[in-house]
Amino acid sequence: MIGFRITSKSQFFDEIVEISEEKMALALNNKKSAYHCYKKAKKEGFRIIYAIKKNNLIYELQNKLKNSFFMNLLFPECVCGFRKRKSYYDFLIPHISSNEPRYYLRLDISDFFGSIDVDDIEESLNYYIDDSISSEEKQLIINNIIGITTIDDKIIQGALTSPILSNLVFRSLDIRIEKYCKMLNITYTRYADDMLFSSDSSYIHNYRFQNMIKTIISEKGFNLNTKKTLKYKNEISLNGYVVGNSIRLSRKKLSQLNNIIYEMGKKQFKGFKSNKEKYTIKNKLAGYRAFLIQSIPYINRNNLVQISKKITKIENLITKYCAD
Repeated sequence: MIGFRITSKSQFFDEIVEISEEKMALALNNKKSAYHCYKKAKKEGFRIIYAIKKNNLIYELQNKLKNSFFMNLLFPECVCGFRKRKSYYDFLIPHISSNEPRYYLRLDISDFFGSIDVDDIEESLNYYIDDSISSEEKQLIINNIIGITTIDDKIIQGALTSPILSNLVFRSLDIRIEKYCKMLNITYTRYADDMLFSSDSSYIHNYRFQNMIKTIISEKGFNLNTKKTLKYKNEISLNGYVVGNSIRLSRKKLSQLNNIIYEMGKKQFKGFKSNKEKYTIKNKLAGYRAFLIQSIPYINRNNLVQISKKITKIENLITKYCAD
């Protein structure tokens, strides 16, 4: 396993990306051909979406960079998104509380990937290149990492390395926010652009607290999308999950699961119309199953039998209709 710091130019080219400088230069000159590019409609205008092609050298380089370098980097415990052995559930667990009242605040970071500037990427990477390397070689390594991971000096959703690179840029802000929250006995976690806070004090609903978070993240060009701010007492619902004195599926999400189980459980069910539909349903069922399994330690014992039966039903449906 490569250490968390790159110690030489040869280590970068020979051990991490496993390619010569010449082949690297050629790959970077043609990197836009490594992506499918299309437009996705928004409420106002459209967004350009990039999807990387798997049979391309840039894809291989991103994969090697991610597995041999980025995966060895350490992040604060509050960071739950895009991390090995971390999930959305880990983002929610720290906010479970039997104490009432409990106050919750969700803040959303606006245009998370798009707000990251190439100078911030360079500054963040600089720490992970050993000082024993000459300034010229250090800059060469940084330029190549940025070249592999960005398009037009921006990180994009379609790149394999974008999620962990965003965590790297945001790392110093996470540390500052975490320290600030600990001083006030506030629990903080982040999953990508979602920031979740909880406390026994209503202070997190005060504009002063939110303004401090806004000030901290603005130092690296990030802003809050105030339209997505959520303030709740006792429990909060996020992306189909409800957090309070436990974690459970929201009524809407539970209804969706029950509908899938019901439809697939009918005698007249003949399978899926297409492989795409099959793939979509399989992923949904697998996601529900994973969530229910993770929820077992935190649910009421009276509901344990019901949850276990639902998990078994999901597994049976996946085996019967969604097996590859």
